Amino acid sequence: MRLSVYCALLGIAVALYPVFVVPAVATLALAGLAIALLTLGLITLRWLGAGIAAAVALSNYAVALLSGARQPDIYAPALAVAGWLLLELFDLAVMVRRQQGQIDNEVLDAHWRRLITTSGAAGLASVAVLLAGVVFQASSALLPAAAVAAAAAVVTGVVLTRQAVN
Repeated sequence: MRLSVYCALLGIAVALYPVFVVPAVATLALAGLAIALLTLGLITLRWLGAGIAAAVALSNYAVALLSGARQPDIYAPALAVAGWLLLELFDLAVMVRRQQGQIDNEVLDAHWRRLITTSGAAGLASVAVLLAGVVFQASSALLPAAAVAAAAAVVTGVVLTRQAVN
């Protein structure tokens, strides 16, 4: 039950972030829909609600960026890590609740190790993305190359961490 609460709190934060980027009725309505769908997914233990909630939250963020942001959102990599962590927490919460707490400690520890190490690697990579954005923001020609390099760093960090854990 505790994992579901953490998942719900993180889901509220991820869903409401676009409202703070661009306060508008549309972003608030989409955030409410995303929170309702995540709640439905947590209650029914089905990925359908969580998957649609993730799509609505991502669409809401895109709407917020397209409708009012004048410059790139420097917190986007942190939001991406939070969104990924939200889906991992949802998966873990559903797994624990379906087993009614009767889950093998070794399996649960392996999931936690994977979650923590991959989140750490993604978090460090998101810091690299933020730094690349700050350094290359003045040169618009280098910004796409820096973004691709930073995305490659994220993927490489996550893949290497998962291989080390498994």
